Amino acid sequence: MGLLIINSLSKHIDGLRIFVNDNHFDVLAINETKLDDSISTKQICLQEYNCLRKDRKKRGGGVCLYV
Repeated sequence: MGLLIINSLSKHIDGLRIFVNDNHFDVLAINETKLDDSISTKQICLQEYNCLRKDRKKRGGGVCLYV
């Protein structure tokens, strides 16, 4: 299991994809995703992982689990 704090997942998704290619996790949790309904799950998907997300309501926040 891994936990990362990423300030805006949509801005760092390419780096996360590279990181996950080099490091396998059964579960990867991401804090501070700063996502809302303008970003689709397809845009932040990782190969071989199911994505569960709880978007922020206003400023900051948001979590995402890759299982």
